[in-house]
Amino acid sequence: MLEEAKDKWRRVQAGRNESLLVAVANLFYSTPKAPLVAEFVEADAAELVTKFGEDSFDTVVDSFGLCSFQDPVQVLMGLRKLCKPDGVILLLEHGVGRYTWMKDYQEKALVRHVTTWGCYFNRDIEDIVQKAGLKIESIKRHHFGTTYCVVASPNK
Repeated sequence: MLEEAKDKWRRVQAGRNESLLVAVANLFYSTPKAPLVAEFVEADAAELVTKFGEDSFDTVVDSFGLCSFQDPVQVLMGLRKLCKPDGVILLLEHGVGRYTWMKDYQEKALVRHVTTWGCYFNRDIEDIVQKAGLKIESIKRHHFGTTYCVVASPNK
């Protein structure tokens, strides 16, 4: 999976996949920031601060991970430590829906979903972000409110 992400990023940098870059940037920003420079690092979330030290990154990204971590608040607190005080934390996550009927469905399907995918897809993402001490700068929700695009600051 990491190699696939690196390959897609190389195509973006070479100008052969500009639409991907714009699509990703538009998830989080009204006006995409440019230029975007990225380095891909594969590491255990629990060991990132030990590996890189505090205040190491301008931008920290997590996509569809908070649903699978045993303690998502603790993980975000670690990502907060990694991020420079003036940095940004971008989260693309799925969580509890906006509508009662969706919440009911997620509750009924939770055990099967966790067993099949290892994913708690009805977590309250906004609550998790706030408990981790992050400041939500903007949030967009899609797919009946189950997909969250969060721009947060480390609030240091």
